Amino acid sequence: MDLVSSYTLQLPASSLALTGSFNYNKTEILSIAPNPPQVGLAGLTLPIITRDEQGRITVGTPRTKVAAAADWSFGSWTVHSQVTRYGQWSDQSITSSAYDQTYGAIVELDASLGYHWRRWSWTLGSNDFNNAYPDRVIPANNFGGILPYPQTSPIGFSGAYYYGTAAYRW
Repeated sequence: MDLVSSYTLQLPASSLALTGSFNYNKTEILSIAPNPPQVGLAGLTLPIITRDEQGRITVGTPRTKVAAAADWSFGSWTVHSQVTRYGQWSDQSITSSAYDQTYGAIVELDASLGYHWRRWSWTLGSNDFNNAYPDRVIPANNFGGILPYPQTSPIGFSGAYYYGTAAYRW
């Protein structure tokens, strides 16, 4: 379910566009078809969709996501800010529930400042300005410390990202 609302305020010499959103997801596996008979002829009894893949489908992404954004335009300047909260999510092990891990909710802040002049525009900004990281992976699942953060994180695992752009439109 997605709910999105937007509203723009016309201010003296500027405008402020506000956006809010809420997302709720719930996925269930109702049944899994048995292996085709050809697989059994070879003596294999492997499941088609393993435990970890079932988890990726049902709990591998956050059930909720909430976001609020503001875009302020005044003259040649634009300011964008956004806060996004992702709910908890889980990774299920292929072998045992003892290695399952649930990661806590996480909040990410994004911001940018832009300037437009004739056909030129410049932007300085940051994604994950607050330098948020997901919970660390438990030692049993981090491959000797090589993967300290979950590969399934909705915000990645690299922390803050800063950028600058220049564009010319013709």
